[in-house]
Amino acid sequence: MIKLIDCSFNYRPEISLPEVAIESHAPAYGYAQFLRTMLSLEILEHINYDGEVVSDKVHYRFFKSNKHFTHIPFKTLLYIRKAKADVIIVQGLIFPLQVIALRFVVGRKCAIIAQHHGLMPWRGLKKILQKLADGYIRGYLFTSLDNAKPWIDQKVISGYHKCYEALEASTFFKQQDRQKSRLRLGINGHYNFLWVGRLQVNKDPVTMLVAFEDYLNKNQDAKLYMIYQDETLLQELKMIMETNQILRQSVFLLGKIPHEELPYWYSAADFYVSCSHREGSGFALLEAMSCGCIPVVTNIPSFRKITANGKYGFLFEPGNIPELLKILNSLYLIDRTELSRGMLEYFEEELSFSSIAERLYFIFSSLMAK
Repeated sequence: MIKLIDCSFNYRPEISLPEVAIESHAPAYGYAQFLRTMLSLEILEHINYDGEVVSDKVHYRFFKSNKHFTHIPFKTLLYIRKAKADVIIVQGLIFPLQVIALRFVVGRKCAIIAQHHGLMPWRGLKKILQKLADGYIRGYLFTSLDNAKPWIDQKVISGYHKCYEALEASTFFKQQDRQKSRLRLGINGHYNFLWVGRLQVNKDPVTMLVAFEDYLNKNQDAKLYMIYQDETLLQELKMIMETNQILRQSVFLLGKIPHEELPYWYSAADFYVSCSHREGSGFALLEAMSCGCIPVVTNIPSFRKITANGKYGFLFEPGNIPELLKILNSLYLIDRTELSRGMLEYFEEELSFSSIAERLYFIFSSLMAK
């Protein structure tokens, strides 16, 4: 049986309770419940706690560490060597020194895999170290191979032959009863759009608001509900809304909503919208699709992959307001029921935690055969 260690070198000193750490990574570690039936699995994290925990029959080992870029967590590495893993997933491509040290500790036989989480290659000395670390990494996991392009173009990764597509997260959300969800939230009408994401430049809520303002000229019954935690651009959005009475009546700035309430919002809304310019994956997009909420999102690598190149949703170029507006104005033409039904089936087959586990097992087996 394959022995896998999933290791995060990212130290989070603000967390001292294992259950908090596990809960915070629920979208990433949900695959473990399924993968543990296929192989031996252990998850390693670095928080302000030292010890072991078993949760949902998955073994977690926690270590204290240091946030400094050059810090080598020798206690963790010695633990990994003693475990004699066949495959090690290192979360993130931003720990080159730790990866190099890990290779020397575990030897050449063990397959080290690095999982991408949305960042771009570094510059300067850190980039040189990332290039050096590539020589010790057998494979990389990207949500979409298109996400690997800047890493390969800049010669940080030696080639696409080392790259594999695998989602970094999913969700256990399920579609709720639509009518009950709408009654619960006080939502009605047929053109309800839901935004779930930070109000910052990369997410680009301004593009959404400007396009929606034009869209309201033809569809004044439409509503936009915006759920967010980060408020960086909130005042700018409010200034835009102040100049237009219809916008003020049609856009609801809801702020933070308890996570357990989100399935009702996704189930009640007609469309999920995102204007992101860059994402490693798409947590909110996955949540929306798991609840049958039709996505209108940007044409970026991870969103293309998740929506099957727009088969289950609609794609527009980041920042392209006319293209977004054109999509919004065409939504009345689609068979929403059929699209939503097909999307739910696709989610279970390709985007669920069980499908991620199957994909990872295939990748591990392939790498070990090399």
